[in-house]
Amino acid sequence: MSISLKLEDMETFDLIAQICGRHQVYPPNPDPEWTGGIEDFFRNLLSEYKGPLDKKSLADYLDEHMAKSFIAYGERPRWIQSGLWPFHNEKPMIFVGQIDIPKSVGKFHDDTSFYIFHPQQPFSDDECVVIVQQY
Repeated sequence: MSISLKLEDMETFDLIAQICGRHQVYPPNPDPEWTGGIEDFFRNLLSEYKGPLDKKSLADYLDEHMAKSFIAYGERPRWIQSGLWPFHNEKPMIFVGQIDIPKSVGKFHDDTSFYIFHPQQPFSDDECVVIVQQY
């Protein structure tokens, strides 16, 4: 059975969402402010795919490209909430690390995590991104 290469196709979207979960990346969302470049990333991946139109082949292709594109130094982010992997110049930024601050420290009303990202080369220091999430 053939699979569509359109992000709007529910079977294709579900496949992308499943693969995103393996990489701690949240799938595209209808809200353009939330997507932060990931929708275009997947549209481009789907448009470049030249393999067989079966689910397994497409899944392998997407999984391979996700692993190469969403880079983490060490562990992947452990998101408290839905994670928005930031993009810079249409590329996923590199996950540098996570700093977890427990509520018991007394500085925040809940457990808090800081997620640090930097762009793929070249970049300057002011282009790094820190995402803060709380329980």
